[in-house]
Amino acid sequence: MKNMVIPLFSSFTGTLVLLFFNKRSHALMGSLFTALTLAHLMKHRKIMQKNLSKECLTLNFFNSFNIPTSKMDVMLRNVKIVHYIPGRLRLHCPNLVNNADVSVLITNHLQTIREIHDFKLNILTGSILLQYDPALVSQNSDLLKIHQLLLKNYSRR
Repeated sequence: MKNMVIPLFSSFTGTLVLLFFNKRSHALMGSLFTALTLAHLMKHRKIMQKNLSKECLTLNFFNSFNIPTSKMDVMLRNVKIVHYIPGRLRLHCPNLVNNADVSVLITNHLQTIREIHDFKLNILTGSILLQYDPALVSQNSDLLKIHQLLLKNYSRR
């Protein structure tokens, strides 16, 4: 990094000084400054990417802005818990109302989850009834995360 400081500083200074004299020299020095800046950036880009990804994880960047990170996350943000007892969960999904395409997607997804014993969808009301074994939910990390998110947002009316 030290070997780039002098060329970067001198080309930057030269660009500023030549601004008031010769346009052609100014453009040439500006191009040199840009090239040196890009070379410096490329030299350190892997280190910068690594540090930036660490910082994003540390700051929990996506969660601080409440940005959905998956299709399931988008769906869960639109779902409201109507009723809950361990082993039985009734949800209301506004996207499901009169939407057969969403019904097929939800059905296909729910059929893949072995912890869910039975489910019923009603596209007229947007209702989803899930029956599951609560003991098995704690064994599946994805379901446990969903379960905790739903319970956190659940409030009796």
